[in-house]
Amino acid sequence: MKRVLVVDDEPHIQQVIGDILHEEGYVVLFAASGQSMLKILETELPDLVLLDLMMPAGDGWEVLQTMQAQPRLRAIPVVIVSVGFNRQRLDGLNVPFVSKPFDVEVLLQTVTNAIGPASELKPSRPASLTP
Repeated sequence: MKRVLVVDDEPHIQQVIGDILHEEGYVVLFAASGQSMLKILETELPDLVLLDLMMPAGDGWEVLQTMQAQPRLRAIPVVIVSVGFNRQRLDGLNVPFVSKPFDVEVLLQTVTNAIGPASELKPSRPASLTP
């Protein structure tokens, strides 16, 4: 199963995104700040980071710069999930963006585009029984 780290300082946003991703089969980790995210990344390497930009204690821009500067972290795909930002700051970073408030289908499609479905195993359908 693929793991997604949700980094947002708003507990209700964490809960909503966590529920959506969990329902799709992803394992979800949480961090409430950029600093706590970097602590998690010392021991855990998720398949994807969903990153809010506007947070106290290590905002998303600082965290994104830190990740880009470290080869071990640079390989982790990041999706920005935030209210507003300066698009020029993302130029050249090739980082997808989902605007808050987000559409669930857009969020899921962006996650799937970044890392694929939660599991590579396709559920098998029972064979139809014909009399």
